Amino acid sequence: MTDTTPEEVTLKVDGRAITGWQNVSLTRGCERIPNSFSIGLTALNPSDGSKVVAFAGQACELALGSDVVITGYIDRDTNGGDANGHQLSITGRGKCQDLVDCSAQWPSGQLVNGNVLQVASQLASYYNIGVSALNGVDVGPQIPQFQLELTETPVGLIERLARNAGLLFYEDEKGDLVLAQAGQEKHSSGAKYGDGGNVLRWQFERSMDERFSEVVCSLLSVDPLIEAGDAGFQIDMQKDANVKRHRRLYVVADQSSQGQDLCKRRAIWEVARRAGRGTQVRVLLDSWRDKDGKLWTPNKLMPVTVPGLDGADVMLCISEVTYRRDDRTGTTAELLLMPKEAFTPEPIILVPDPIIEAVQ
Repeated sequence: MTDTTPEEVTLKVDGRAITGWQNVSLTRGCERIPNSFSIGLTALNPSDGSKVVAFAGQACELALGSDVVITGYIDRDTNGGDANGHQLSITGRGKCQDLVDCSAQWPSGQLVNGNVLQVASQLASYYNIGVSALNGVDVGPQIPQFQLELTETPVGLIERLARNAGLLFYEDEKGDLVLAQAGQEKHSSGAKYGDGGNVLRWQFERSMDERFSEVVCSLLSVDPLIEAGDAGFQIDMQKDANVKRHRRLYVVADQSSQGQDLCKRRAIWEVARRAGRGTQVRVLLDSWRDKDGKLWTPNKLMPVTVPGLDGADVMLCISEVTYRRDDRTGTTAELLLMPKEAFTPEPIILVPDPIIEAVQ
């Protein structure tokens, strides 16, 4: 039970390493939290399945070969069968599920100072989850004081703080939270369809329905001395040169004293993100790993060559990867990829609570 091959799947629970899983689906992403898994087996004799001791609520690790992929908890264990055999399935999610399902805790109910790394670390500590900044990324400015909503989840709060710092946040293989910029690392190889390639199936989608020739971002003035109308707006406009007909979109930025700067950042973000999301590639690869034996990993860049894509070795960022194995398709990896501009968080400015400021 301790020897593994690069394609072996091992469930580690209570000091035991359980292998022999026939149906495997493990999903990780840089735009989803937490990671998740579903594994199962079928035995002709019901007593064979009873050797697998793993129950809902237990802490666990999922490893592919020697590489841990998901660290978390078993959500459900299901047993069933008939005259033809016994089926056992186990589903679960990473440790960060507690940041999604549970309520945020804070000693005073008021967040005071600190950056996103410091605040997220405090919020996650209640659930035994660590937080790190990938590659020493800049974690942004100090966060102004504001009130924690009673029913808010840690992820709901961290999402706002990460946007304020311009960062992605997602779960790593240890079940901890990562703050990162999009596409800062690269795989040693990519996805190629054709002779000698590793792509079994591909789908390329180019969309224009959510893109606009110009985006006009406005900020309604909160200054009571400014009359309503055009004078009450601060405006920035950005254009998408690849949208050939006139299509205008108005958006309103979060209110802030940083007015024009926020409007410009929001307009640039709208155009870039919509353009990035307008190119999506799904590929089914014949291996879980790149040429150096590294598992395909969310938020890493890789060259992609498939029919329909503009050019060869187009550098795209992995949004999501699902490692699969079953009797029908064998060992495969399904990847969703987009240009890294598609992952830039929407810019916001966290505004201090005016009531708190007045008291101060």
